Amino acid sequence: MSVWFTPGGFEQLFVTYRTDQANLDEDDFVVEATGRFNSQFE
Repeated sequence: MSVWFTPGGFEQLFVTYRTDQANLDEDDFVVEATGRFNSQFE
């Protein structure tokens, strides 16, 4: 599988919100991704 992120930087969110953290909040990931990269999640 090949995954591309354009523009660059989106992949850093996966590091910031990785699932091995104790205080993970999925909503924070969606809010930041939407705001920074104009992303849409369904």
